[in-house]
Parts: sequence; structure tokens; C-alpha cells
Amino acid sequence: MAPKRCASETHHNRRQKKVKTLQEKIEILNMINKLQSIAAVARFYNLNESTIRSIKKKEADIRSAVAVANPVGAKTLHQLRDPYVSRTEHAAFLWMQNSYKKGIAADTSFTKEMGVLR
Repeated sequence: MAPKRCASETHHNRRQKKVKTLQEKIEILNMINKLQSIAAVARFYNLNESTIRSIKKKEADIRSAVAVANPVGAKTLHQLRDPYVSRTEHAAFLWMQNSYKKGIAADTSFTKEMGVLR
């Protein structure tokens, strides 16, 4: 009787799942609209036709997700953060990490006592 394969051996042979980003899906949809051939797009991106068809099927959802993520008039998105708040958060994180390493239980009441959280 042949020996059984170990779990790591079978996992190693599996093909990695390729997840397309929204931008890649939009490019695929645009190419479908230009070429009118799902088979040609599948060959170009080296994907199965069923993958391209499922992207085409969800076209409205994909385009609305991209529209929400990237407003039409905005060229770049910036999120300004107060540097004082950022430094304070970093210091609190280091303090909590240090407390954890020392074995000190740091729950919310303890952090309020120490003045870390208010």
C-alpha cells in the first residue's frame, strides 16, 4: 500500500488563486466593450472565459464600486492627520506593547487610570 501524502505536499501543488483588482476588472470590461469578444479578452489576459463572463455579469457592481471609491472631480485624495494625535497614538501603542511584554494586564480601566485613554 502506498504511503499517504502529507498535507503540505498536496497544498504545495495547488494553483494560486489570482484575484483581480477593481482597476484590472475595469480594464477587462473596457476591452470587452471594444473587442466584443470574451474569448479574445480571455486569451489576452490568460484567464478562463468563465472568469471573464463573471466579471461581465457583475459589471454594474464593479463600475459603481469604482465610482464610489474614486469621485469624478477628485484628482487625488488626501487625508490630513494632526501630527500630535499621530505621535500620541504611536506612544500609546508602544506603551501597551511594553506592558504586554512585562505581563501587565492593560484593560480599559487601567489605561484610563494611567491617562492613556480618556
